[in-house]
Amino acid sequence: MYWYFQIAFLLILEGAQIIKRSFLVKIIKPVYWFSMAAIFGYSVYLTYAQYILWNNQPLSKYLLPPDTSIFYFIGYSLWRFWAANFIALIFAILFFFVAKKLNKKFSERFFENEEILLGSLIIFVCGYPIFIIYFILLLASFLFANILITSIKKEAHRVSLYYFWIPAALIAIIISELWLIHFPGWSRLII
Repeated sequence: MYWYFQIAFLLILEGAQIIKRSFLVKIIKPVYWFSMAAIFGYSVYLTYAQYILWNNQPLSKYLLPPDTSIFYFIGYSLWRFWAANFIALIFAILFFFVAKKLNKKFSERFFENEEILLGSLIIFVCGYPIFIIYFILLLASFLFANILITSIKKEAHRVSLYYFWIPAALIAIIISELWLIHFPGWSRLII
């Protein structure tokens, strides 16, 4: 069910990117922080709901204090509701700093100003393990577009990733949720 919100959020971002780029530039930072608060807020809600559920069931209430250490519940909640978000956050932050450093080193040749934050946001919103598929799709579409344009123009040409970020994320989420979820190897990656 969570992936419906991911798709809706990305479609809204895509609309902002297509309709008025200056609007996206203006709202990207608040949207970035709002999405982080919303995703981690959802983890807080799930943790609270799990506690209430276990507390109100005759057998599962023994998994909570005073019968069991609170660390059992904390460990369960961290793994079940927080770990995937932390992994995605780590990769989003890593992408942000690496992209910023490379862009600065090569005179801002690779990314537009808001593009680095947009890429980081999308990595975080896709989540773990979907961002793995996302990177593969992004790279494949970038290479395909470069080869296609170079063969049409008969000269070397580098395509900007600017309009590939969101569609690649949408496709990655859909592939993950409708197709890859049925493969045991993929299911083992999901936290």
